[in-house]
Amino acid sequence: MKNITLFVLSVVLLSCGTRKNVTKDEQSDSTEKPKETMIIATLGEFSKTSDPITISSVQVDGNFMTIEVTYSGGCGDHSFQMIGSSMIAKLLPPIRAIQLVHNANKDECKKMMIQTIKVDLSALAYKKESGSEIYLTLEGWKEKVKYTFE
Repeated sequence: MKNITLFVLSVVLLSCGTRKNVTKDEQSDSTEKPKETMIIATLGEFSKTSDPITISSVQVDGNFMTIEVTYSGGCGDHSFQMIGSSMIAKLLPPIRAIQLVHNANKDECKKMMIQTIKVDLSALAYKKESGSEIYLTLEGWKEKVKYTFE
């Protein structure tokens, strides 16, 4: 009788202690960071068909703007386009409105994605002369961004 009780107790203890070791690749992270995307800004009409994004940070370095965005997805490729208005407010320095257009390509997944987008701003310069300044107002970002053409 002692042997049976000891055997049953051993089986119960061993079965409770069994668990699968999950590697980092198998874990379901709630956020994913795709590699950096490089795009070239263009002048044109603003699009009204941008899929939702949240702009987390904006930084200008030379002729490039680095934007960190978050959006939901994770099952397909997303694309981005930077459009600058052809209209400029004639102030000193001038001001141009810009829009980052996000195309989710019908990706209905809900994973939170964080992506860095690097934009060549050269086409948005007031004058293509070294030192030419313009303020850019990015839709979805509260502050004006100063861009000096190099």
